[in-house]
Amino acid sequence: MKKLIINLEHTFIKNTDRQRSRVFSKVEKILKSSEEIFESFLKKEIGLNLKYSLSCTVTMCGVGKIKSLNKIYRSKNKKTDVLSFPIFDLLMEKQLSAPTELGDIFICFPVAKSQASSLEVTLENEIVHLFVHGFLHLLGFDHERSSKDEEIMLKWEDYLIKKIHKKWK
Repeated sequence: MKKLIINLEHTFIKNTDRQRSRVFSKVEKILKSSEEIFESFLKKEIGLNLKYSLSCTVTMCGVGKIKSLNKIYRSKNKKTDVLSFPIFDLLMEKQLSAPTELGDIFICFPVAKSQASSLEVTLENEIVHLFVHGFLHLLGFDHERSSKDEEIMLKWEDYLIKKIHKKWK
């Protein structure tokens, strides 16, 4: 039985956009097949007892949606690449006694596309990177708390991204 379930959704206005559909399908395959990497990370690196399943929802959206969420929940009236809405403040400190929803991750497709171009990486790689970043936020990591917390979060981000890329090469 899988212990981590990643649910992917999209809120694209034009479902006929072939590039978005192709990218979404590829990212979905990468993330679904990487669930065991995240499970292993939760067990071995974080020390979370995965007696019960965990799940999170990832929504790829447009600029309007991400800007609205950023304004409502972070009081920042601007677009961003990824937003995470964890159910728990610090999941690592919780004793899970039932299947648990980690929270929601929103990834802005147009921002991810622009960043991928600037960074000279594939759009799929950038979206996977943004997912990993958002996933760590769901667990309670926060690069904005302190430079030490930023260092820890970046270490785990690099660790997970390398494992996923190694699997997909």
